[in-house]
Amino acid sequence: MTYDQSVNFFHLPTVANFTKGLEYTLYRKLPYPTNLPTSYNTPNADKDLTILGTTDYRGDNITFGIRKEDKFRHMYIMGKTGTGKSTLISNLIASDMQAGNGLCLLDPHGELVDTVLEYIPSHRINDVILFDVADSDFPIGFNLLQADTEEERNLVASGVVSTFKKLFGNSR
Repeated sequence: MTYDQSVNFFHLPTVANFTKGLEYTLYRKLPYPTNLPTSYNTPNADKDLTILGTTDYRGDNITFGIRKEDKFRHMYIMGKTGTGKSTLISNLIASDMQAGNGLCLLDPHGELVDTVLEYIPSHRINDVILFDVADSDFPIGFNLLQADTEEERNLVASGVVSTFKKLFGNSR
C-alpha cells in the first residue's frame, strides 16, 4: 500500500471534512494517578507534603502535592514560556523556607532569585547567603582549588585535569 492510499483511511477533522452530529472537544479530564501524593494517602501530610493544587476529576476535590522525600530526587520541570515553571519552583522554595528547611538555588538568569528573595520569612533573613558573581560592588572571594588534606588536593587536581581534557581533548 502506498502512502497516498493509506492516508484515505484516516482524516483529521477539519472544516472541509466536518460531519454534522459529531461532537468535538478540546480536552478531556483524566483520572489522577493512583500513586499521586494526596492529603489522604500521605502520613503526616501537614508536615511532609508541599501542596501544589487540588484535583477536579468527577467532582473529587483532593489536595495533592510533592512529598518531602521526593524533593531530594531529581525533578524535571518543563513547559512553554509563561506556563508557571518559575512559579512552581518559587512556591516550592517558599514552602521549604517557611518549614525551616535549607536549600540552594542556582539561577543562571538571576530572575528567579529576585522573586525568591521576596518570600524569605523575617525570622530566616540571617540564614540567607546570596552569592552573586555579577555584583561588582560586593565581590566574594571563592577559591575553587582550595584543599585542606592531601586526599582533597589529589581530588581537586584530578577534577581540573579531567575538565581540561573534556574541554580540549587530546590536542597538543
